[in-house]
Amino acid sequence: MKLQQQRAFTLIELLVVIAVMGILAGLLLPALSKAKDSAKKKTAKAEMTSLVAAINQFAADYNRMPASKKAEESAAQNTLCPDFTYGTTGVAGGPYPSITTYGNSIHQAPNSEVLAVLRGHNLAPNPTLKQISQSRNPRDITYFHAKVAASTGPGIDNDGVLRDPWGSPYIVSLDLNDDNRTADGLYSPMRKDQADPAIKAQAVVWSFGPDRTANPDPAIGPRGVGNKDNILSWD
Repeated sequence: MKLQQQRAFTLIELLVVIAVMGILAGLLLPALSKAKDSAKKKTAKAEMTSLVAAINQFAADYNRMPASKKAEESAAQNTLCPDFTYGTTGVAGGPYPSITTYGNSIHQAPNSEVLAVLRGHNLAPNPTLKQISQSRNPRDITYFHAKVAASTGPGIDNDGVLRDPWGSPYIVSLDLNDDNRTADGLYSPMRKDQADPAIKAQAVVWSFGPDRTANPDPAIGPRGVGNKDNILSWD
């Protein structure tokens, strides 16, 4: 009985198969990248919502914002804006612009001060932040939980800075004059349809988004060129 001979792929057929697989992979990669980016945006939005909720809960418990005494003094002496923005001062690892408080502030800091107060004494990464946490949150209540970041990746880094899914620090602005309106150190106004530069809230948080930068031109606004990918807690 004669055995049936198995037919092998020719070189041309193999190359065709490889080419088809390459085309399919090329079509799938953009979709996968878009889905991954969308997931990161949802994560950032959820983290900002949780952070604002933690700030509001702290304010309800202590009848003050989770700001350091220096931040409060800075805001009190600021003639341009009585609120305080925790920006990018002293934060390394990205192309994001320098974001500070309004006017000639006597104090600048990243969001690590807020996070130290909201997370409690034992989680503060250094003596300075531990002291701030102890003085502002004497009951040592943990209001906010976050994963520990690897180097300058997403989460809480070694300096206590909370970073978004792209590794940039979240920008946090607090209402320090108790008028339930918060202005930000970069955006003014904070909405295209709003002449008032402030937002009706005790706190606002935003992320640089995928491009890790923001356009500080006040004529551009949060949704202008260079800012369309930024993620805002007040949207």
